[in-house]
Amino acid sequence: MRQLLVRVDDDLHAGLRERASAEGRSVNALVNEVLTAAIEGREGRREHLRRKAGRSGVLAASLLQPAARYEKDVTSAATAGRRVAKPRRDVTVLYADAGAILGAYLPDHPDHPALRGVLLEGPDPVVSSEVVRVEVAAAFAERPRSRELLGRFDADCGTGGALLLLRLVAERTLAAAAELARAHGLGPLGAIHVVTALAVAAPLAAPEPLVFVTRDERRREAAEAFGLPTAG
Repeated sequence: MRQLLVRVDDDLHAGLRERASAEGRSVNALVNEVLTAAIEGREGRREHLRRKAGRSGVLAASLLQPAARYEKDVTSAATAGRRVAKPRRDVTVLYADAGAILGAYLPDHPDHPALRGVLLEGPDPVVSSEVVRVEVAAAFAERPRSRELLGRFDADCGTGGALLLLRLVAERTLAAAAELARAHGLGPLGAIHVVTALAVAAPLAAPEPLVFVTRDERRREAAEAFGLPTAG
């Protein structure tokens, strides 16, 4: 964490101290909130989280190149994101596993409208582990127009897109995922998703809350056992 020295006039300093005291917190915490809100309002909440993940070393590298036909969609998404971004504090960061993400893309999924609305069209940032690329590619391979579906997914993972993929940080996740799989009867990928949400996404999202979006009951129970709110 870096220090920032800023000169302010006496009235502003007094006002900051007064407000911080009234809210029961430090001036430093108040200034951090105000500056964060200013940055989020300028570059958009999703892009702010993407930049934060990059600085933290947990942003996944791009594994798939967007198809040329989706460049317009990516540009439109980025422009729309900048247009609607507003500074606000009721931000929730969503962690979506593969089952939830697939539901957002597949029209025949029973929860498709709701999942698409929340994960791809909603205002809140959405993150997942980069292992979801493998899961999504495998699921789409069995579908007609699989290349198109994969292209859309890849575009949504690009700059300005709805999804942010986090790097698989082995030292933070693998040992814990093995223990979680044993204790809660999770499959390997399910355990990785839950641990990534707890050990990587939650600290990245802080001070905002993180919600784990899944349709899998065992994953839901494991996440809630560690105090992580769930939805889906």
